[in-house]
Amino acid sequence: DCTVPSRSGKLGNWVKRQRQDYRLFKEGKHSFMTEERAQKLGLIGFQWSLNSDDITQRDKTHMEIWKARFHELEAYKAK
Repeated sequence: DCTVPSRSGKLGNWVKRQRQDYRLFKEGKHSFMTEERAQKLGLIGFQWSLNSDDITQRDKTHMEIWKARFHELEAYKAK
């Protein structure tokens, strides 16, 4: 699994930067990403973008709490 959280120190920051550089590379803008680097990362299963399936358990818990508080606020407002 190559989904390294950005808060994981140097490696997390590097992984985040690879995603940013890849996006720029695909848009034809200046980046340090090359086709060779993209292929190497792809061969080990690097995920170029994160979607809702990649959310960590901590993030899921945060989302659940947020939703619960939002529903509480809606109920409060309805009174």
